[in-house]
Amino acid sequence: MSILLAGFGDLTVLQREFEESFPDFPELFVQPVLLLKAFEYEKLRRRYAFIGRPLLSSREDVLFLANILREKYRDATLFVGHGTEHSADRFYAELAEILPENAFVGTLTGALNFEIVKRRIMSGGVKELSVVPLTLGTGKHVQKEILGDWSNNLEESGITVSRVNLGLLDYAEVRRKFISNAASDIDNIARSHTFAPN
Repeated sequence: MSILLAGFGDLTVLQREFEESFPDFPELFVQPVLLLKAFEYEKLRRRYAFIGRPLLSSREDVLFLANILREKYRDATLFVGHGTEHSADRFYAELAEILPENAFVGTLTGALNFEIVKRRIMSGGVKELSVVPLTLGTGKHVQKEILGDWSNNLEESGITVSRVNLGLLDYAEVRRKFISNAASDIDNIARSHTFAPN
């Protein structure tokens, strides 16, 4: 099978798990290793015929991610994603609604900016919290802005911050979700297309 993982950062572990998980597929299948169906996803859709889904494509996907985050982070936590000006940014707000009240969701770009989230944290009387990237990897935005600027600004406001340097792809459950979504997408493609023999 020809699988192209299209995303950012180190996809080595996920690539190996994909290679172990799938039988032959006669065409190129592109699996976006993206959080949302936003601008990057749309570019891939225009370029490739057979494409999978990003991590968050439906309400069920948001519930899935919320359950993982609830299990892993029970104390006060701020989850910070990249965000987007695309309408898919709404998934961050959906996630914020589902998570417990001691969990906060912010984005570097989009509606849930630092000032909005900081006000919510301060009004909740939070004195200590973990800052966790809501990104697939832990590249420059995570290091400089999330674990750097955002965390530092919260500390300057008197909050004790614990920085968690993990991306969502560090969680086996998230990698399995990408694989199960791809398996479903590949099955749907195989049932609806007739391919010429090799």
